[in-house]
Amino acid sequence: TKAAPKPAAKAWLKIEKYGVQIEAPAGAKANAGAGTSLMIQSGGSCTIMLAKKDDMSFFESYDSAKKTVEKGITGKMKEMLIDKKVDADNWTLFYSKAGMIDPKATQFAVSVRSKVGDGIYDCGRVVDAKADAECVLAACKSIKPL
Repeated sequence: TKAAPKPAAKAWLKIEKYGVQIEAPAGAKANAGAGTSLMIQSGGSCTIMLAKKDDMSFFESYDSAKKTVEKGITGKMKEMLIDKKVDADNWTLFYSKAGMIDPKATQFAVSVRSKVGDGIYDCGRVVDAKADAECVLAACKSIKPL
């Protein structure tokens, strides 16, 4: 039997633009994403999308996010893995869903909203592998002030 691959080393990446830092795979860089969002890329398959709320927010609120997921607007939900709402500015959704291109395929979606200091941030991504989604989830949950 093969040994499980070692998790990628992690390091704190400073996001000066937003005044936060995020623990991402070592060597990750924050590059311009859609609009004014950032795409945190490490060369591996753990790419994280980060945006300041009201800047490039996909979901208006926890309730709208949950309804979008349940209605299958971005692909029919298969299983809710984490559904945790702390308050209006702090929540996590992590679920598996039907693929956008191939509905028989499974994708994993992460959506984390966090209040850090004076800012509210949306972090997450839709990926094809659960391990990649778990990497995105860990990074998104690590956001803290500089």
